[in-house]
Amino acid sequence: MTATILGAAFLIALLTALGVTPLLRRLALHIDLVDVVDERRMHEQPKPRIGGIAIYCGFAFALFVAIGIAPKSVSFVGHVDIVRNLIGLLFGGTLIFGIGLWDDIMGMRPRNKFLAQVIVALISMLYGFTINGVENPFSRGDYFNFPPAIAILLTLIWYLGMMNAINFIDGLDGLLAGYTAISGAWLFAIALGHGHLLVALIVIALVGAAIGFLPYNYNPAKIILGDCGAL
Repeated sequence: MTATILGAAFLIALLTALGVTPLLRRLALHIDLVDVVDERRMHEQPKPRIGGIAIYCGFAFALFVAIGIAPKSVSFVGHVDIVRNLIGLLFGGTLIFGIGLWDDIMGMRPRNKFLAQVIVALISMLYGFTINGVENPFSRGDYFNFPPAIAILLTLIWYLGMMNAINFIDGLDGLLAGYTAISGAWLFAIALGHGHLLVALIVIALVGAAIGFLPYNYNPAKIILGDCGAL
């Protein structure tokens, strides 16, 4: 049953992104929502820049359907902490997606975008997404727990670092979507190997959405992710 749910999440995310992406391209071209061509850009022609909407739609829709069809006997549903974490993940993801979309459409100053990223990171921590410690590499199962202040600071640095590092990767056609699909597939295998089914579900949904977007993002790209997709 678990394999069926994971497979369904992958296919739903892939097909959703595959179907939504060309519609977004048409919309972006119709309202002239395209990336400019300048010395910082790798492409020579303006590209529609709201492809991240397709990634988000595929990812979120797949998770909602997978959780909805999963029986309570499956270990990644039915536990209050897990449901709370999933809500926090989607809430935080929606917020940062919205910030990126606002930047794609309206433009944001780097300072304001950074402040918004800090706020989203702090909100995500309220739902339990905090680095509370690290495992002792010399003693499996033994953890070093951080004081709360250190845990919050390290988690904040991690959030900001990851968001901006991934955003910076998005410079070549197909690079970020391909990177997401490849790294996500490995993370999926690792999560399954450790029995973390909720993590496996989340990652495989993201992989499916990235693969569904890739046919339109290969060089020469017909549409790019934009900040809403990269963030």
